[in-house]
Amino acid sequence: MSRLNYIFCITKKLTIALCVILAISTFIVTLCSYNSLDEEECVQFFKFQKNREDRKMASYYVPGNKRMNYRYFIKDFNKKLGYCIIPKNMSTMMKLLLNVLTNPKDYLDNKFSFNKFHDQLTNNEYENIIQSANKIQIDDSLPPAKYVQIDTDTPAIPPESTTIQTIATTKKSVITAKGMFKNVASPIVISKRPLRKDEAPRVAFGMRAYLIDPTTIEIPLISNSFQSPVLTWNNYTITFKCQWGRKCPEYYSRACVYTGYIGTIKLGKPFEREKDIPNWLTIYNTLTGTSGQVQLYDRRPPAFKSYKHQLAVYLQPMYLLADFAEVIQFFEYWISQKATKVYISHESCTDEVFEIIKWYGDNFIEVEILNWPKLPIIENDFNPNFYTFQYEAILAIYDSMFFIRHESKYVAVMDLDEVLHFYKTNTTVADYLKSQEVSNKDVRIWSFQSRRVTVKKDYEVDSLDDVKFSYFENADMDTTPFKRPGYQKNIYRVEDVNRYHVHLVDKNILPKFVNYVLSTDIEIMHIRKIPDIEKKFKTKKSSALKKAGDDWTKSFKIRLATHSHSLVRKIWVNHFHDISQKLESCRQQTFKENFQHNYTLCVNVEICDDRLSLRKQIKWVESAGKWSIL
Repeated sequence: MSRLNYIFCITKKLTIALCVILAISTFIVTLCSYNSLDEEECVQFFKFQKNREDRKMASYYVPGNKRMNYRYFIKDFNKKLGYCIIPKNMSTMMKLLLNVLTNPKDYLDNKFSFNKFHDQLTNNEYENIIQSANKIQIDDSLPPAKYVQIDTDTPAIPPESTTIQTIATTKKSVITAKGMFKNVASPIVISKRPLRKDEAPRVAFGMRAYLIDPTTIEIPLISNSFQSPVLTWNNYTITFKCQWGRKCPEYYSRACVYTGYIGTIKLGKPFEREKDIPNWLTIYNTLTGTSGQVQLYDRRPPAFKSYKHQLAVYLQPMYLLADFAEVIQFFEYWISQKATKVYISHESCTDEVFEIIKWYGDNFIEVEILNWPKLPIIENDFNPNFYTFQYEAILAIYDSMFFIRHESKYVAVMDLDEVLHFYKTNTTVADYLKSQEVSNKDVRIWSFQSRRVTVKKDYEVDSLDDVKFSYFENADMDTTPFKRPGYQKNIYRVEDVNRYHVHLVDKNILPKFVNYVLSTDIEIMHIRKIPDIEKKFKTKKSSALKKAGDDWTKSFKIRLATHSHSLVRKIWVNHFHDISQKLESCRQQTFKENFQHNYTLCVNVEICDDRLSLRKQIKWVESAGKWSIL
């Protein structure tokens, strides 16, 4: 009996082993068969058609006898158009062709000629790729790949007709992933393709410079990070240091060519007399033989520190801002917190937003606009804004903090839609900081964790009379805040800190100078009208901000009743849906696309501005500042 049991067990194990071997063999044969698609079949695979019932879906196919259920390998298939497993032995010709087909919008945006890559192909291959590509483009059975638009309910608008000769690509544009699916290529739909080192002009951009001590001048620069220019002033060579971190650009923006630096001039000796300090510095680029000027500000520590403002607020670069109701909320909150100065880095906003800012500045709180314009178009119509992360907002913070220095004692660096919520005390931000001067007299930075509060109504208001902040009752609040350092925000004792960031704290600052405030005491409530793309937490209904919202509403109604005569505009248009919502949706898509491409693309505002033609839709109040090309 035991022998029979033994034979039975052996037989069972052998059967299982054979089944496993058979399954693996089938899988390998399938993959091998799939990878052996000939070039014509792979071209067919790249053809697609939009599903008529849902524009978010796209269907790819191979000949029926070699069909593979590749959807199991691609999650979120409806959001990731253009995947194909490319045979390893595919010719250079077909790799170039397939990249044109999967990334057409990217190549159509460039001025290069496809002939540039003629030397990589034989004459035969070159003629074949031209003929094949043109044939595919005029195939009426499917929309051309140029029409691809992802994750949107708005149908894509076909571009003007073109031929393959106007399309550029490079071998480098074949984007692959590591591991089992290393031959999976993803299209670049929104973002610009990565640049080679020699494609970007070797220049820097500057606007202001600061004398921070008797022998040191620092210049905020946006510079080519692939190949830094060589800059000099009065025979002093300007040294470059990343504005933040040891390496720049940072990992998540490493494909951005132009990034923030601090240019430093170490003087041999101090200026002998005050009148020897120049108002302007003429900076020379020794590589290009050109020069530009930046204005010099004296920010040396004063002998006696007397502050005009105890609490000020800094709003980082305001670009394409179109929701005036949100600006009203921002001012009402900070006035209630006893802030007496607001600094705003300005790139662009609507007329309505600008009038609200001016109205508050003329009547209720001191406001100063700090110009932070887009970078200028340079040689051969090259637009560096396509290759700069978010208009270099982090460098703008550094620049502004030095500009602000010695006027305001404490400066809160916050967004429009952020408020500080006190859990244990009923106080204001100004009073809290004053109390800290006694209990934490060494502290120079206060850092707060952030929690999302999502509101779901009053998205758009087209009349000042209708502005109210009653949407905080039963709002959806995350049950937990973001873990540090994610989305934390800081308040600075400005003159005692030399490096600034939108979220982070400089690691070189001694711990005794930083107060990482417990979230159970105070935390940032990030008021979201549009859901973000970050990790989702469990939410709960909360009315924590209801009383504050009611107070802001009452305060604004009183201001409107007593000072409406100073408002020029009679008709108010809030562009939340047609501008703000579309811009945020596009920005989120660029972030997603960058994640999918392992951070090899440059996330920037300019691509969404260009894609949505936002500056052509309405009139904008743009920054009056101007960058010097150095």
